[in-house]
Amino acid sequence: IKETATKDEIRKAYHKQSLRWHPDKNLNNITEATKKFKEINEAYEKLLEFIKK
Repeated sequence: IKETATKDEIRKAYHKQSLRWHPDKNLNNITEATKKFKEINEAYEKLLEFIKK
């Protein structure tokens, strides 16, 4: 996402990537999917914290 992304754009990007990497959707590669899903969640939380400031 761009540095100038709005909260809505961030939310949409998060939703798209979380659906793509959700472990239940990637049963053939659950280890990598779990890792990516966790990274996506952590990044989203940090971005939301930054926006609130």
